[in-house]
Amino acid sequence: MEGSQASSGGTMETTCYVVSGFLLFLLFLHSAFEVHYFLRMFLCAFVARCKRRVGILSPTSVYGMCITTDIDTLLYHMNNARYIRELDFARVDFYERSGLYRKIREKGGAVVQGAATIRYRRFLRPFTLYKITSKVVYWDDKSVFMEHRFITPKDGFIRAIAVCRQRVINANAEDVMRELILAGEQKSGKKGVSPAPPGSPPAPVANGNAPAVMEGGLIQRPPVPLEIAKWIECNDISSANLRNGC
Repeated sequence: MEGSQASSGGTMETTCYVVSGFLLFLLFLHSAFEVHYFLRMFLCAFVARCKRRVGILSPTSVYGMCITTDIDTLLYHMNNARYIRELDFARVDFYERSGLYRKIREKGGAVVQGAATIRYRRFLRPFTLYKITSKVVYWDDKSVFMEHRFITPKDGFIRAIAVCRQRVINANAEDVMRELILAGEQKSGKKGVSPAPPGSPPAPVANGNAPAVMEGGLIQRPPVPLEIAKWIECNDISSANLRNGC
């Protein structure tokens, strides 16, 4: 009888040690890593692969809600830094559904964020549902420029708008975009886009909102939007100042 009680006590003690060790391990993970971020990123990538594929020039959208971990110290609106963080989840959805990241990796390249700017128009209150739309607005041989909008579905108001420069490394961004646009045309059964007459505005390609034109049988990048051109100029000035030690 005493032996049975001792055995039972030893089992309970071992169980307590295992549970305590597991809880300490979870505590370590949450203190050393932002587990919620990685779990959500994995979930976003998985869900994006289950969604309908879109053309590289087509917009995508994801939904979110301002929860208690997102609010500012004043406790009545979403923290400014959270907007930029939320764009990570919007981008992974766009990357997966458009095939942009996959195409870059096929060419042996990688993509990182080179710059970002955001303009806040009206704050998001706690527990407010919002939508983030993402689309390509311009590209060159080194980068892809994306625009993201935070929109509240209840009133359609754009709460914030951000522009991000996705720097493509070890691959030509223009080649990547051209191949994805052509792949979208072939998938939709189109034979190609006729060259635009001189002086006419560029025509949309592959069901997208960003214009691209055919010149000499090749897809050319769209005209750079004015705000993007000014932003690129600002970044170039900043880079030059840093190189000069300013």
